[in-house]
Amino acid sequence: MQQRPCQPAVRLVPGPLHRRRPLRASDHHAPTPAAHARSLLARIAACCVLATSVAPIPTLARQPDAPPHAIAPLDTPPSASAAGAAMDALIAWTRDGKVPEHAQGLPKAQGASITIRCAGRVIARASAWSDTPGTSALRADPAADPAVRRAAAIALPAALRNLPFTLDPSLPDASAEVARQLDLSLELAGPLVPITLAAWADALSQVRPGIDGVAIRLGDRFESMFPAAMLAGAVEPPAACRALLSKATDDPTLALKEPRDLGIAPTFYRFRVTHLAQLPGSHELVYLTRGGVVAPPLSAAELSRWAVGLADHLVRRIPDDGSAYPGTFNPVAEPVGGGDRGTPGQHALVAFTLARFARTGASVDPAAARRAHDGALRMLRSFDRAHARADDPFAMALIVRTFEELPTADRTPDLDALRARAAGRVPRGTLGAAPTGLAGLAAWALDAAGEEADPMVRATYARAPLPELGAAMPWLGWAELAVRDRHAPGRPPASAEALRQMRGMLWAHTLAPESLSAEEQDLAGGMVFGRGGLPTWHAARPLAMVGTMLREPDLAGERALELARLLAGLRYLRQLTIGPAEGHMYADPGGARWGVRGSVWDQRVSPEATATTLLAVVEVLRVVGGR
Repeated sequence: MQQRPCQPAVRLVPGPLHRRRPLRASDHHAPTPAAHARSLLARIAACCVLATSVAPIPTLARQPDAPPHAIAPLDTPPSASAAGAAMDALIAWTRDGKVPEHAQGLPKAQGASITIRCAGRVIARASAWSDTPGTSALRADPAADPAVRRAAAIALPAALRNLPFTLDPSLPDASAEVARQLDLSLELAGPLVPITLAAWADALSQVRPGIDGVAIRLGDRFESMFPAAMLAGAVEPPAACRALLSKATDDPTLALKEPRDLGIAPTFYRFRVTHLAQLPGSHELVYLTRGGVVAPPLSAAELSRWAVGLADHLVRRIPDDGSAYPGTFNPVAEPVGGGDRGTPGQHALVAFTLARFARTGASVDPAAARRAHDGALRMLRSFDRAHARADDPFAMALIVRTFEELPTADRTPDLDALRARAAGRVPRGTLGAAPTGLAGLAAWALDAAGEEADPMVRATYARAPLPELGAAMPWLGWAELAVRDRHAPGRPPASAEALRQMRGMLWAHTLAPESLSAEEQDLAGGMVFGRGGLPTWHAARPLAMVGTMLREPDLAGERALELARLLAGLRYLRQLTIGPAEGHMYADPGGARWGVRGSVWDQRVSPEATATTLLAVVEVLRVVGGR
């Protein structure tokens, strides 16, 4: 899919637009200690670009909008109405092409950050705070020169200088036409709350990714980084604090020390924001939580729409030239076809998932099912050429199983040869050293090839402790049921109790809405394993098996209750699925739509996350539809 163009309906002369460097797989290779230090300094320098400020010394203060004689919570940000009024002013200034020297009637806010994009690319970002250098208190009348006006006075001229086109100034309403090409994002900051850091890792427990911004004060220097910049740049709280220290001291090497060892006494802060942004294209204004909107509980209609969207996203990324399926991409900086070259396993996983969806999706959306079916065939036909006849065991097992999902009428001599080659290269034996997920998938593939898989299934269950069983799903669970159907159809699977215990463990680690604060409702349904962890897409693996269990009389349990729990868990995966709101910060919002992110703070989209989520949704559709 082509990137959305930035083309006004007036005469424009094309010009350059600088592109940000996308994330690459090589960025994550384990470095030597010296290389690690150099890499860390480079990342700190990059993060410093995101940390912008105007006034050096903002201070803690009472919430400006609190009624008389009432103290608001310490970190309460400005109200939604205040953000709306500030955005109205910002839109008007953008249409005028200039920011007034004085602005009356703007809402009070301790800080403000403005990001301006064109065609999905950031062309300006600036922040400002309402304190003046050398003061120790918030201005008596912040509206005299509000933070939002000061930030706009920097951001808007920068945006006009960085336009990806040259505007003919003789045209009428030129500035208004430019404004129609720009997408605005505004964050208003609440009071600064001091945090104590003995080690950089302490920031993980005190700063919520995507919710809180961070700031530092050191003498007369003050620097800050707002949540949206941290979210778009994949900057975790410890890295943000290090970057701010480097900028405040002009010494990036200090960030290599732990805070306790600095020999200086900076003060670190966190702060919350109210975030309002224009959606690309429509310019609809949306209030954002962690860069998106909170997904509601799932309905049957939404499940079907979601499944179709996931499948279409996977199909949309299939290369037209028969090359390898693309790997993980960062939608903040890359189009949907960008990212790393995909692996054989990713290629095969997408083919299998599309074929499996096509069987269920025919009753949901026949046209989407045909697109998925055709996509799966294209992926199979291009596999050997794209991956030079790779023998990746995960890919080989998935290819065998993909043929089980397709009609026999699709078979051709070339495809039969691929299936035979894949079946011959599926791992055999107990696979004691292999990951449990691979062992389960291999067993499932061997069963499809007519070989005995029960010993491999039993051996895998025996070496997979309950806390790690979810990582082997859904493959090990589906292999278990296939072996049961071959040897004792109609009877409970041998590992029924282990599967029930795994399901119970999932629910015990699921975040309930009532346990979360109002600004963290986007985490509801997510699963947290381990102290201090945060939920990711990986819960899709066991949730796919939980959906299958609902169709098994001996595994379903109290079906209505288990279905409700499953839908609650899937709600978090729906939260990770890109919608229009998240698209406000992406290079290609339409292309990224329906991709599944790594987490609510990690914008990267992988084939595994999107495909495995679709597998989980398909299992629920089979339950809801009785298939």
